[in-house]
Amino acid sequence: MAAPKCRLMKKTLIIIVLFLIFLPPLILVTLLLYCKYYTYGRTYQATLDRIGWQMTFTEQNADTILNFTFSNMRINQQDRLSLLTRNSNTHNVVSFVLVEEVDSVFIRKELEFRDLFPPEEQKNNLKNPEWFQVSKDPIIGGIPLGFRSISYSDSSFFSYDRKMHDYIPKSNKIHVVTLYHETERGNAYYLWDETKNDTVGVKLFVLVD
Repeated sequence: MAAPKCRLMKKTLIIIVLFLIFLPPLILVTLLLYCKYYTYGRTYQATLDRIGWQMTFTEQNADTILNFTFSNMRINQQDRLSLLTRNSNTHNVVSFVLVEEVDSVFIRKELEFRDLFPPEEQKNNLKNPEWFQVSKDPIIGGIPLGFRSISYSDSSFFSYDRKMHDYIPKSNKIHVVTLYHETERGNAYYLWDETKNDTVGVKLFVLVD
């Protein structure tokens, strides 16, 4: 009986020794992978082919601030528009509106209570109820030259879709470009380009210094 017990103890000791030997490298590899895929200060770039703009944004102050730069590829590349926004803790970060043959970038405000209703009912629902939470304006500081803030249901850009119960672009010349996280403050960003008739994903590339 002593021999099997001794072999078991020896086997257990070997397992413990091997575990202690391989644990530090395993921890090191895990940390390296974490630093590679969960690092801050990253810069992303997207080419919005359908509208002819290029968008770049860089994480600042860890990832709490995003520094956006827009350039219209159809005009002088030196003319760039820059904007600072807060990085949202929720899924949607910020929505921009780009219009064909227009050089300005429009910032779509967050949904308010009145935006839940069709135009003819909005005047009766102008005040946000206490239970309705409106997200904080993501823009940091004043709105720079070249940008303009518009309401979620601005009639110059959006029409009410009674099937979807939402405000969508009035035409295919109007593009709503939305940046969001798949999960709350997720590591990955996603970008969508929405027009009146369709919505397509836009590839984001990480720029390496």
